[in-house]
This record gives sequence, C-alpha cells and structure tokens, in this order.
Amino acid sequence: MKTIGLRIMESLVQGQLARRVRWGGCRNVRSERNEARCVLTQSLSERKDAYRLAGKSISYYEQKRDLPEIKEIRPEYHDIHSQVLQDVLLRLKRAFDNFFRRVKEGQTPGYP
Repeated sequence: MKTIGLRIMESLVQGQLARRVRWGGCRNVRSERNEARCVLTQSLSERKDAYRLAGKSISYYEQKRDLPEIKEIRPEYHDIHSQVLQDVLLRLKRAFDNFFRRVKEGQTPGYP
C-alpha cells in the first residue's frame, strides 16, 4: 500500500515539474538545479577561502545580502527566484551549524 502511495506522489511531483516547464516557470528545471548547485559550491568556497586567507567567518546574512548583486552580474541567475537562492544559502548555514555542533559534542563531524 505504501509503495503505491509513493508512486502516486512521485507522479504528481513529476507532473508539477512538467507543467512548470511547459508554462515557462523556468527555462529548464535541470538547469535551475545545476545553477543552484553552483551557488552552493561557490558559497562554500567563499566561506573556506575567507577563513583560510583572512581568518574571517562569513555569515549567512552576509552572503544573502550579496545575492542581488550576484544576480545582476550573472545573467544565468536572473530567472531563478531569490527565495530559491536564499534557501541554498540557508541549507549551507545549517550544514555548518550542525558540523560545529558535532565537533563541540565530540562526535565525528563530517565536513559540509
């Protein structure tokens, strides 16, 4: 019974994505996902470089503040809603918060 419900949910989600592409909600769901992944890796790299080179931590709010400027510079991000990019940064913040929590508790941390 659970398998059938899961298949129905998967088909509903796939249908929603197909309608979104057909209606022009975004250029391509796959490219939007790839661009969000690029934002994630660039944000992670920015945090690592800032700490390694200057000993400074960059917060979620600092990176979030820079998003409008980045969207002006990078035309591939124009079609992606700002909330999507902010959510990517928020997930990175949570990953770092959990990493440092595990370090503090003495657990095996697993770098984000």
